[in-house]
Amino acid sequence: MLNLDTHIVVALLSGDLSASERELILNEPLAISGIVLWELAKLAELKRLELDMDSAEFREFLRSVPLLTRDRRILKSKVVPLARP
Repeated sequence: MLNLDTHIVVALLSGDLSASERELILNEPLAISGIVLWELAKLAELKRLELDMDSAEFREFLRSVPLLTRDRRILKSKVVPLARP
């Protein structure tokens, strides 16, 4: 399972990966950590990233990629699927 870094998530969502990078990533099971969500929200808040975290596209991404976290608040949420390490 690949635990994606914030930079890779941004590139994946924006379509900025090369064909070979995209192929490598999408041929593996993916996950993201809770801090990635925080970083994406912070970048959007600071206007360093244009990302609508309420968009259907972003929500679909969250549903398709398990979240790795130990934060109890996130664990109780039903927003994203959780990976069980």
